[in-house]
Amino acid sequence: MAEVFWISNWNPIETAPKDGTRILLYFESGDMAVAYRCDNGEWWTFAGFPDSERMWNQHPSHWMPLPEEPTL
Repeated sequence: MAEVFWISNWNPIETAPKDGTRILLYFESGDMAVAYRCDNGEWWTFAGFPDSERMWNQHPSHWMPLPEEPTL
């Protein structure tokens, strides 16, 4: 099996895209979620939180781009 590693390039949340681009969010609680932000500032998640209420009670502190999809 090939070794996989991820180079951490966390960015301040203020610089996160607002155009619907899917990104990885990091929360001070240590939680992470795949999400996108609308131009009105609302976050929408795809994966990462066991329940949406928990996510809405937190604010992300950092973000990073998702890795490229694998070539099949």
